[in-house]
Amino acid sequence: ARHGSEMRGTKRPAKSVEKDGKKGAKRKKVSGSGALTVKDIINDRLTPLANAYWALGGKKLRAYDAKVIEQVYKTELSGEDFKKLQSRAVLLEFSSYLENYLWKNFNPEKATFAHVMSIVMMVNEKFREGVPIWDIFHVQNEKYIESFFDMVFQLGSMKEMTIIEKISQVLFLINCYSSLEDPKIRTCCTKYLSLPMWRHLSKSRFNECIGQSATLEAAWDLLPKKAATPVEKMRTDFFPMLIKDFLSVLDQKTLDKHSQKYAERCMELFVDLLSRLPTRRFFRPLLVDCQFIVRCRLSASFQRPQGKLIRQLLDMIQFYEAYGIDDQEGKALTEKEVEVRRYEDIEHLQGLAFKYFRKELKSLTLAPASSMDTRKGILKHLEKLSIKRLRELCEKVQILGSKSDESFLPVPETKKFLSEILVATYERRKSQRQEISALPLYPSEEVLWDMNLVPELEYHGNEVLALPKLNLQFLTIYDYLLRNFNLFRLESTYEIREDIKNVVHRLKPRIAGNGETIFTGWAKMAVPIKEFNVTKVKKPNIGEMKPAEVLAEITVDLSPFQTNVREDWEKIRKHDVLFLLCVEAKYELNDKPKKMSMKARMDPKELGIKYVRGCEVKLVLDEEKSMIGERRKDGTLYEGTGDLRTYKVEMDTAQYQMDMTALIDGKDDVNTTFNLLVKRKAKENNFKAVLGTIRDLMAGQFIIPDWLHDIFLGYGDPGSATFMSVKSPTYKLRFADSFLDYKHLKSCFPNQKLEIKGQSKKPSPPYELEF
Repeated sequence: ARHGSEMRGTKRPAKSVEKDGKKGAKRKKVSGSGALTVKDIINDRLTPLANAYWALGGKKLRAYDAKVIEQVYKTELSGEDFKKLQSRAVLLEFSSYLENYLWKNFNPEKATFAHVMSIVMMVNEKFREGVPIWDIFHVQNEKYIESFFDMVFQLGSMKEMTIIEKISQVLFLINCYSSLEDPKIRTCCTKYLSLPMWRHLSKSRFNECIGQSATLEAAWDLLPKKAATPVEKMRTDFFPMLIKDFLSVLDQKTLDKHSQKYAERCMELFVDLLSRLPTRRFFRPLLVDCQFIVRCRLSASFQRPQGKLIRQLLDMIQFYEAYGIDDQEGKALTEKEVEVRRYEDIEHLQGLAFKYFRKELKSLTLAPASSMDTRKGILKHLEKLSIKRLRELCEKVQILGSKSDESFLPVPETKKFLSEILVATYERRKSQRQEISALPLYPSEEVLWDMNLVPELEYHGNEVLALPKLNLQFLTIYDYLLRNFNLFRLESTYEIREDIKNVVHRLKPRIAGNGETIFTGWAKMAVPIKEFNVTKVKKPNIGEMKPAEVLAEITVDLSPFQTNVREDWEKIRKHDVLFLLCVEAKYELNDKPKKMSMKARMDPKELGIKYVRGCEVKLVLDEEKSMIGERRKDGTLYEGTGDLRTYKVEMDTAQYQMDMTALIDGKDDVNTTFNLLVKRKAKENNFKAVLGTIRDLMAGQFIIPDWLHDIFLGYGDPGSATFMSVKSPTYKLRFADSFLDYKHLKSCFPNQKLEIKGQSKKPSPPYELEF
């Protein structure tokens, strides 16, 4: 315990330490989650070094020695084993290595690569553990913060970095750009995403971007033609070079796990930069100019089976790159404005095609704009163009610069690449509101077991997730609601997944002699389905693809349940949410399952869970088909008779449409496979109502006062929203015949000044008053 206290610093949240008192027990390895035992700390080789140089509990600390940092970095923080490096960082963080030794003795004139990278890795560890970090930098050596950030961005020029070091550097940038609320950090970070970075744009793209604002033009005129110092050059070149390095990694024929992790971290950083207005306005033109989306989709790594997370992250980048907002003014664009811009671009394309490509693109010049809606339609128009003519077309519409004026990345001269650029530019994108409207509110098996979207409980921040982040800044109100919708949907999905796994595990599904699945166990929250039928499918509403309503009936037998459990099932009423499962057992009736860990035992394939669908109860019938809960003539509620219950439910129309589309493509008819009905606790089962409310808000118009709008999105001065700063509103009221004449009106407001609008000095009623 004494050694443990010596390793801990002061003014820090205490970490949990597990005692290991068993004699002869094997020493436990330090886990990535930060759970340490006293024995781990006492016996570790870092403990004597920490007590000698930086641990606050040490009796006499030795003088600062830069060689110690080099030694610790070489032996503890460098290598190819990422988990081992993280476990060593946990021990160093436990001894306050960052605040008591690294940052305390930081001097930009003497700092080495190992010193800077050690600080980077320890900052990342603090962020992973959720420990406040930036106060350490402000308390001591605050004057060196800017110099330290410059050195972090210049790490690649100090030494050839390993892939693990690149991952740490990118993760540090993710953490920094998530902390822009700190003024000092914001000042340091925004220097690397500013106007000088546009020197890397092609001339045509630059003219388009700089012409959006007179302020930008004035600021550009004041900038020198070239970077004056190496530091300024690094600030201009860093992100273009990072994009270039990322694309080179993504285009490798074979991608090892570390390279893939590096690519995923880079994409996470790009999503963060696009989803914040201060960084988006300068970073987005870089991605658009180098045709980032097209390059990623045509890369070697994109189509690999293990590239699923990369594909999900690229979808997020594409969503935010095309997000409807004015990057310079921060004004949200309506769907109509986005559509008008697209039609103007197509009209411009047709005019150029008629003028310069009349022979090859005759069909395009006379075609309606709707012919450019789909990828297939665009490629059909372009099929007669050669590579040279495709390149000329891209230059004419200013998607690409001329060969002498390209962006910081050369353009591949292939027909596929050039065609994909035009497809990405002119293809019609689905309306965001329509996509949300077509999204099922109940989770299906695909979402339930997608670990990139819904991670397991032991997630500690080591992996990248394809999830939106809730920061202090948002692009628009719709962006704020959309992130909340997705996160709440996935949070409820996690809880549903755990409940379903627990229920099916208890039921112990087995294969009977006739090949059907039977349940040999028991669970109070589930019952086998006797009969399931879809009873009604309404035609879609005008402008929609999904049915207006899908109704079904579920018949179950409640005889296995008694007392309290039976009462819970009898309480199911209108608006309660139930889940329909298709379970196909993996083991025969007499088989004994193999010994395995609980995690492996809870795998959906091991449990036999094939399909999951949700539904909402409309009414409940008993054996005699009488409605339970209906009020009788004497005022009492009908409680039902017998053990059979029939639930008339409403299915998710969006999910039903997806299932029918899959059925046409030759897949199973999901609605004929359900054999298990699962319910959840009522207090935990309100997710559908919450998601429906958020979706309805997104579908309508947002009415937020002007004085609150910017503050709500995380911009501007919070003090401007106080009652003293907000101007008094004005409003008009028509009083009809409330006042007899002007004298009567004036007598009703004796202490107020009346101003008459119009030529008459004493106007006659009726009056309209503006307060």
